[in-house]
Amino acid sequence: MHYLGDGSVEIQSGTIQFALTSSSAGTYDVADGATLAFSGNTHTLSPASSVSGDGGIRIISGTVNQQGEFTLAGPIRTEGGVLSVDADFGTASPVTVAGGTLNFNGATTVPGVLGGGSGILGGIGVITVDGPMTMNG
Repeated sequence: MHYLGDGSVEIQSGTIQFALTSSSAGTYDVADGATLAFSGNTHTLSPASSVSGDGGIRIISGTVNQQGEFTLAGPIRTEGGVLSVDADFGTASPVTVAGGTLNFNGATTVPGVLGGGSGILGGIGVITVDGPMTMNG
């Protein structure tokens, strides 16, 4: 899906996947059990954007630049590509870096990190891990 917009996207169930280039200053509300997914190309969520809710995010491929508020409570998973989170961030869910790159560029607190394969956890921010951290590969 190609999306250029500043409105609201509510993901109430299932998965919405953005595969074409997208740019947004809008809000994304991801309900419990739902997933916001990105694959291919470049996706920019401006400083005015917001990604929140009890659901999760999945980065399959491509580059996602999250510059606005990022307060997801659900699973955060990178399988390929790059997710760069420029805002301060905290979550109650473990973060999985199965592949690709996850950059935290603000103050970040996570309860645990599970890394596997060829994933990279990076960025210029301070990452506080309040639980187990396992990095394989």
